[in-house]
Amino acid sequence: MGEARDAVPQNVVRVRVDPSVTSISAHAFFERNKLTEVELSEGVVEIGEYSFAWCDHSITKISIPASLRGIHNQAFKFSLRTPIRLHDGIESIGEGAFAWCIFTNIRIPPLITVIPKSMLYWCKSIFSLEISEDVSVIESYAFCNCICLRNVAFQPNAIFENLIFDEDDEERETIIITDLLELFGSDAEIIRVLQHRFDELPIHSIVYYQSYHEGALQRLIAAINMRSGLCGRLRSQVNPSGNHQDCLGMTPLHILACSSVHNLELYRVIVDKYPANLITEDRWGALPLLYALWGAAPTEIIHFLLESYRSLYPDHEFNWTLMVETMGRTDTPKEVLQICYV
Repeated sequence: MGEARDAVPQNVVRVRVDPSVTSISAHAFFERNKLTEVELSEGVVEIGEYSFAWCDHSITKISIPASLRGIHNQAFKFSLRTPIRLHDGIESIGEGAFAWCIFTNIRIPPLITVIPKSMLYWCKSIFSLEISEDVSVIESYAFCNCICLRNVAFQPNAIFENLIFDEDDEERETIIITDLLELFGSDAEIIRVLQHRFDELPIHSIVYYQSYHEGALQRLIAAINMRSGLCGRLRSQVNPSGNHQDCLGMTPLHILACSSVHNLELYRVIVDKYPANLITEDRWGALPLLYALWGAAPTEIIHFLLESYRSLYPDHEFNWTLMVETMGRTDTPKEVLQICYV
């Protein structure tokens, strides 16, 4: 876009980038705090540093094209108030790219193997982070002060820099206690348990990584239907680990409900084989339904879960107060909260 910053009106509300543009220049929309909608057309390959930074969380709608390959440092810092869906072709993400943004979940593209410094710093609303099995390095402050972050997993061989979750600022008067720090007490312990979160829990693992692999449904069914020998014959036996809870107290259905990618058939299989997942609470006392609502899962998913509760556990009493209080810690849309009172 060249030196577009000066050409962009201070009070711009909506932006549609022309298909001829391949690069959003640095600071192009910096501090445009009236900007609410951004449409990046196919053809945009990179977003420059601070391009959409410091817009005071005004951006509530954004489309990311499949052509995008790179997001530079601080590109969206303190600007997004909406989920951002990153396509698989993205090859690089800069430091602090989404720091101080407001969204509930995010999936890191599979070509990203290094989580950069401060990438999600102070993203106080995020509760679920999906990262692929190929992520090998996580840099300092990557998830620091993500107060609500719960659903995340790491590979056992990943390398971690210092202060991934806890800022450890000696001059700070108030200690920030995040949901994970409350459970595990320190950066080192959080990392240790999350590196082994899915040990001997193949169904949990398949569900967490389902968006990174083709044939997830077939892999899930195969893992559920164990084969055992009996009098010279093979018969199917349901894998009992699907009813187990991981270190976060989550079942496969919790993890699925946290996902940013939803497949109704996966839900059907889990509920059919492990119906007790529906009423199992994790270590925060949350049911899978809470995460589906919190993450604004598609309507068909919400309806399927509610109907499953009605048909399988019609007398189950929901703690709607807990759900509303949990989602109320973040900028959960009012229409989502209203579902809890229907």
